[in-house]
Amino acid sequence: MEFSMKDGYMVDYKQVSGQAYTGVIYGHDIPNGSQAAVGTTVAEVIELLKNMVYPAQIPDNVWDDLKEMIKENGFK
Repeated sequence: MEFSMKDGYMVDYKQVSGQAYTGVIYGHDIPNGSQAAVGTTVAEVIELLKNMVYPAQIPDNVWDDLKEMIKENGFK
């Protein structure tokens, strides 16, 4: 499922198996154009992505909004 973020970033988030989820972030300031993370919860995947794309300096409130949007769509 794709989620749009402020400033033109986009995250593709999906369940890949059992309790494993993947998130891929795309955007102009993202190293190599995209970065991916795998985890067992929304919070874990978002925290990994946040650390990978730190140079883009996406504000915490944008990440928090993204977590809530993903959870509202049935992911845990």
